[in-house]
Amino acid sequence: METCTLSLPQSKDFTSQAACQARQTWTSPRRNSGLVSLWLTLYNLLNSAGWLYVSWHLIYGVCTQGLLSFRNTWPALGGTTWRLQLLVVLDVAHAALGLWGDHPTIPLHRRVWCKVGHRTELFITIWLVEDQMLSHWSWGPLLASWALADVFRFPFYALSSMGVRVSWLTRLRYSTCIIQWPFNLLAEANFIASAFVPLRGLAGGPLLSYAWVAIAFQLRNAWAFYASYSKLLAARRVHTGQPSSKNVTD
Repeated sequence: METCTLSLPQSKDFTSQAACQARQTWTSPRRNSGLVSLWLTLYNLLNSAGWLYVSWHLIYGVCTQGLLSFRNTWPALGGTTWRLQLLVVLDVAHAALGLWGDHPTIPLHRRVWCKVGHRTELFITIWLVEDQMLSHWSWGPLLASWALADVFRFPFYALSSMGVRVSWLTRLRYSTCIIQWPFNLLAEANFIASAFVPLRGLAGGPLLSYAWVAIAFQLRNAWAFYASYSKLLAARRVHTGQPSSKNVTD
């Protein structure tokens, strides 16, 4: 759960200026190209469509089968989720090609971790244990916590790539974090706890198991949660036009 921070001027009258600067944090000359904007728009729309499908399937399952539908989450959505994760790895290329632009305070490798690396690490566990946990209920909360963020995040990015800003979508993009971050922390920790025994049973023995690496990442996330969440809330105030004098998350 990596947090990207940007210091804002400490003034009562800074709100509109700071919000504008925060929104334009990494404007890139290459991004102004028509073809680049078109590609980024299509890329984000494809991600949007994928996570909208995942969200619809989860909601429909809960409405028709209740929480029992979670046992069918991965058999039904595993292939789609893998494709979406492979698609988002393209953001590594986007960053390397300079399509993200420069950031005044955050190094590029940390930004790549924020947007790609964190979830990719979880996919190592998924790759190792998905066959043994195919019908486990923990897939449902895990995918729901990801969908809650991405179903608003990628449409926001798609419109931003076209230079369009919609106030209600901006508010949703920066407000769902209030629920999504704690939910995501619990959902990912629960999934790793459920995967712990299958991970320890893999070749290599319990001492060399990837289970310990996965647990270490979850402990790190829990340790960093309070500070990261505080910065995230400060970011929300900036992006939604509310006064704040704290650091913000991009």
